[in-house]
Amino acid sequence: MSSARGEARDVAVLGAGPAGVAAAVGLARLGYSIRMFAGPMRSGIEGASERTLHCLQRLGLKKAAACLRVRGPRARHWAGVESINGTEYLLDRTQFDQSLRRDATDATDAGVEVHEAWVNSCESSHEGWWVQAGEEPVAAFRAVVDARGRGVRGPAQRGPALLALMQRFTSDAREPGTAIVMGSERWCWFAQDGRGNLDVQMVCAPVRARSRSALQALLTADADLPVRYASLLSAARPAGGLRARASGTSSRKAAETAGRILAGDAAMALDPLSGHGIYEALASADLSIAALNTHLRGEDWSPVRQFVHERGQELLVRKATAAHSFYQTAAAMNDGRFWSAMMQGYAELAASGGMLHDPRTQIQSRPVLDGVRITMRRVLVAPNWPRGIWRYGDIEIAALLDCCEPGDWDAQRAASQLQRPPAAVQAAMHWLEWQGALPAGGASGFTRTG
Repeated sequence: MSSARGEARDVAVLGAGPAGVAAAVGLARLGYSIRMFAGPMRSGIEGASERTLHCLQRLGLKKAAACLRVRGPRARHWAGVESINGTEYLLDRTQFDQSLRRDATDATDAGVEVHEAWVNSCESSHEGWWVQAGEEPVAAFRAVVDARGRGVRGPAQRGPALLALMQRFTSDAREPGTAIVMGSERWCWFAQDGRGNLDVQMVCAPVRARSRSALQALLTADADLPVRYASLLSAARPAGGLRARASGTSSRKAAETAGRILAGDAAMALDPLSGHGIYEALASADLSIAALNTHLRGEDWSPVRQFVHERGQELLVRKATAAHSFYQTAAAMNDGRFWSAMMQGYAELAASGGMLHDPRTQIQSRPVLDGVRITMRRVLVAPNWPRGIWRYGDIEIAALLDCCEPGDWDAQRAASQLQRPPAAVQAAMHWLEWQGALPAGGASGFTRTG
C-alpha cells in the first residue's frame, strides 16, 4: 500500500474495552500518538474483584474505577456445598464501557484519539499497518493493539466448547450479590444489582440450532436448581433480549507478528469458572505497553515474541488447571456427561500448554519485562521458574550469584561488589535459600548458558 495515504501514526488500538483502553492510555503517557477504534459496547451486570479496582486505580482509569461502587456477597452452591466466598463489586457493563472511553478521552492531550467506528480490516506491509474502520479512509500506523475480543480470527488452543446464554430480568429482590450455582448438566451465574435487575447467565455444552423460544426455555428451566435459585428465577420477569455466545477458554499466540499485540480476550478468553475477564484484561496492560514500546523504539521483536508466548502458556496452564478442578469437583458429585467431558477437556488443555524446560537450576539469558521494555537479561532458571527469576527487589540474581564463591555465601562481600545494602543482599539470599534455589555447591553448582 502506498504511504501517500498519510503519515503513519504510532499505534492503532482496535477495541475500547478494558484491555484496549488501558494499553492506549499507557502508550499515550509514553508520548506515542494513539487512535482507538471503539466498537459496540457490552451490556449486563458483571462482577469485579477488589484487585480489579486496584488495577483500574493503578492504571489511572479513574472514571471506570468509580463504577465499582455497589458490592455484595459472592455465594457458591457447588457439588452440594453452599458457601459465601467473600464479596465482589457489581457493575453495569454499558456504564463501565462509557467510563472507560471517557478515561481514554481524558488522555487526549497525551495523544489518544477515540473514534466510534468498528474496524473492517487490518493489514500489514513492510511500511507498517493499514487500518480501515467504518466509513473512514484507510489510515497508516506503526503498530497495532488488537483488543477486539473472542472474534479475532486465527489459530488458537481451545478448551472444551461451551455455550453461554444470558438474559436480564426484573426481580423484587433488592439485595445486591452474585451466586454461582450448579445444575445437572449446566451451571448458572446469578447477579442482582440491588435496583431490581437480575442478570442470569447459563453455561452448558453447545446445543444444536434451536429456536429462540427453545433457548429461552433452556435458560429459564429451574427443576435442577437449588430451591432458593429456582424460586428466584421463576418469580423474575424477562426485561431484555436473550443473548448467546461461546464461553470456553481459548488462547492465541499474542505476539506472532512484529508490531502487533493481541490483548484481553483476543489473546486469552477464559471460561468464567477459571477467572475474571476484566481483571485479566487489565492485568495484561503492562505487557501490551512494554511490547509495543520495545517495537516502536526499534528494538528486536524476538524477545517480545518469546516472552509473550511463554507467559501466555504459563497463564493458560494455570487457568485450565483451575477450571479442571472446578469441573472435577462437580463430576465427583454428578455423573452427567457434561461434567466429565469438561473435566477431561481441561485436563488435556492444561497438558497441551505445558512448556518443556531443562529441570536443572541454571543461569540463562532470557527475555524479561524491564519496566516499559522487554529485553534479554541473565536470569536464574529453576524447576519452579521455567521463565526465570531476574531480580529480588533491586538485586539482580545472576549478578549476586557471580559474586559468591563455591560453598561460600558471603553477603557482606557480595553487597560490596554489587554496591547494594547488605540487608537487601541478605534478604535475597534468604529468599533463594527458602525457595530451595541455592545449590549445596554454591555458585559453582549452576550451569551458565548466557
